[in-house]
Amino acid sequence: MVDKFSNSWLSLARPLVWGLIAVMFYSLWKGRSHAALMARLVLMVSFSAIIAAAVAFGVWWIASQTAPLLVIFLSAIGSLDVIFYSHWVRLSALKNNLE
Repeated sequence: MVDKFSNSWLSLARPLVWGLIAVMFYSLWKGRSHAALMARLVLMVSFSAIIAAAVAFGVWWIASQTAPLLVIFLSAIGSLDVIFYSHWVRLSALKNNLE
């Protein structure tokens, strides 16, 4: 019974909390006072810093994950290209010139 009671309160509290946050942001964004302007500036700078840090981390993580695989893949392609080029293309191109 306690589990059902806590889940029902939790399912009711989440939309109320999000609604409260939305009302606070709306009233902050429509406010004309100096405090509201400063709060907007602080929020925009902090959100921009969070987004920039997340993008930098994402780029670093993607580069650290794909760079070794990319080097191995490109090395294998280069090796196979040299082998096949020297065997088929170069020899067939020089076939008439070697006589």
